[in-house]
Amino acid sequence: MSALLDFLYPAKCVVCEVPPAPLCLDCQLQAKPARIAEAPFPIDCAIDYSGAAEAVIRSFKDSKLVSLAPNLAELLDVAVSHAAPADYFVVPPRNRTNYRNRGFHPIRFIADRSQRLSRLEPLEIRATKEMADQRRLGKAERLENLSGAFEMGPASGRVLLVDDVLTTGATMAEMARAADAAGLEVVGSCAIAYSSAFPVLTPAQKGVVCR
Repeated sequence: MSALLDFLYPAKCVVCEVPPAPLCLDCQLQAKPARIAEAPFPIDCAIDYSGAAEAVIRSFKDSKLVSLAPNLAELLDVAVSHAAPADYFVVPPRNRTNYRNRGFHPIRFIADRSQRLSRLEPLEIRATKEMADQRRLGKAERLENLSGAFEMGPASGRVLLVDDVLTTGATMAEMARAADAAGLEVVGSCAIAYSSAFPVLTPAQKGVVCR
């Protein structure tokens, strides 16, 4: 039945709107790695969150187009390749309301398909309070929404923080606080995409070497 539906109503590319696939070969996202400048710890990202990147990530998260995950996992691998060596990685806890609406945890779904993160041990992080949807909040509201919101069990070693989109840095900051409180060393963080509001350095400018 699904094959027949695909034939009768082929999907349109979320970028160029040409069928028959949610993301055509010509619109596959290509990494342009950058490191956030003047951050409290290294933050490596794969692509600017605008244009095609925004269309793909929004379609994956909000329209539940999980077939877009492989391309996003490839981008995450590029960001991780520029990060310092780590023993563990951690992604933000799922927002319960968003999880009920989507049926999956977007960044966990992508992280589970990352070849580079498969070499690290995942750590769990818990939400200590009900959080509003970050996308509806401004920077100050995001910081207040996430203040003291995460908790991790006691641990030791080097941890890499991972998220899908770096918008204001509030989520990364709260993950870093929780990891530090747990006894972990935050060696850096990675995101698939970053807001153009952040000043960045390219790998050539930073002298970053892929591992």
